[in-house]
Amino acid sequence: MKLSERTKDAINIGGCFFGAVIGVVGIVIAIYFGFRQSPAKAAEWRIDAGGWLVTVQDNLQSQGKIEILFDGQVAENVQFMTATFTNTGNVPLSADDFNVPMSLKLLDKTKIFSAAITRKQPENLVINYHIEGTSVVFEPTLINAGESFTVQIVGSSIPVKPSVGGRIVGLSSIPIYENTVSQIFLPTWATYGLFLIAGIAGGVLGGFIVLVFSVRGFLKSLAQIIIKNRLTAAKTQVESEQT
Repeated sequence: MKLSERTKDAINIGGCFFGAVIGVVGIVIAIYFGFRQSPAKAAEWRIDAGGWLVTVQDNLQSQGKIEILFDGQVAENVQFMTATFTNTGNVPLSADDFNVPMSLKLLDKTKIFSAAITRKQPENLVINYHIEGTSVVFEPTLINAGESFTVQIVGSSIPVKPSVGGRIVGLSSIPIYENTVSQIFLPTWATYGLFLIAGIAGGVLGGFIVLVFSVRGFLKSLAQIIIKNRLTAAKTQVESEQT
């Protein structure tokens, strides 16, 4: 059975609009499940900076010509390190979640002179800590999703990358990264959010393009029908006049 041009145009228009509807429904579903993503715990440490504060050549120290004192303590060299802890999940970490207090453990030969919290986000974040041998131990506290704090440690023989101690309920470990583009680009929850926004924007753009072509096809078909009807009417009129 051969379909007429008019029937074909109607089928094409219906298909285009059906595709547009499917695209819109897909976008709505993506938004719905995006905002209903399952709760997930995640946390990480990031080494922000580190280096020497004061250092003296070994021969000068061995000769007793120069002696370094930091807060009244003799030091062979003085180094610093800053590290940031971030709750990268989408649920809060309560004080009860810290089954074992979190800590930054340095080398056995490290001598810690001081530790200080240099930044908190938000400012009312409560962070209590103490120095315990070669570790800085942080007391359990509430840290909401996206919140973070930065600690600066000053001492001697500070490693480039310390080890992380502690246990958080629901997490097998707490990773620590060096300050590289791949690791500090964005927290996990923000990255997921950007991917979701990009997906929604792509879906909207795709739906808009389909809609434009659908309207264009509809107008083209409508124009063809009008022209065809006018030609048919004109032909009928001419035949009528001839008879």
